[in-house]
Amino acid sequence: MIAPALSWTLTAQLLVVAIVAAAIGRAFISLTHFVQHTSQKFISYPPLRPAVGGVIVLVLTALAGTRDYLGLSQPLAQAAFVGGAGLVAGAFLWKLVFTSVSLGTGFIGGEMVPLFIMGALASSQLASMFGASTPLFAAVGMMATFGAAANTPLACIVIGVELYGASPIVALTITCIVAYVVSGRTGIITHSATRCRRGVRRRFLGVPRGRGRVSIHRRTRGRHRLADRRRCG
Repeated sequence: MIAPALSWTLTAQLLVVAIVAAAIGRAFISLTHFVQHTSQKFISYPPLRPAVGGVIVLVLTALAGTRDYLGLSQPLAQAAFVGGAGLVAGAFLWKLVFTSVSLGTGFIGGEMVPLFIMGALASSQLASMFGASTPLFAAVGMMATFGAAANTPLACIVIGVELYGASPIVALTITCIVAYVVSGRTGIITHSATRCRRGVRRRFLGVPRGRGRVSIHRRTRGRHRLADRRRCG
């Protein structure tokens, strides 16, 4: 890919792409967690959650009138890089909702490729609005979106250079760093790691799920009392 020369206009447009990428990343995290918590709250039987999620996905497919948002959505990615011909306005929102519902209800899958697709779709439509290079915007948008959602801007810059060459490295650096800063510290990886650490800590302390610090304190205090009684006896 041969990137156009950087100018003040292009820089401003890339900043808009970065802000949109950060917003998509945050929206994806929030919606996925909302679906997950809601399904756990109203559906107590875990194997039933993916079944309900599958029904919701079927309803969304009927509403969208296309199967392009299912799976890897390769046709959407190809359309994003060649000018977005035939893409529905706000196609990235459809992909966001499909993916969040699927992952939030228990389907096993990754976030990387769907976030790539969302970023490419949104940035391609921004390129059409600005009259800018569609391939460049799609490329930097997909990297910036995943970098914002996963808090991995440097890794996404490296991946972008590996995929598209060194020509767009300045554009990649601007969008990925700005998207990371704007998106905040919450990310898909940090949230999962925090939940995992909490679960391990609960199991290590022998605390049933749903109990808090008061229960931990009571159990510890009870063990100390039992040890004192044994020593006194």
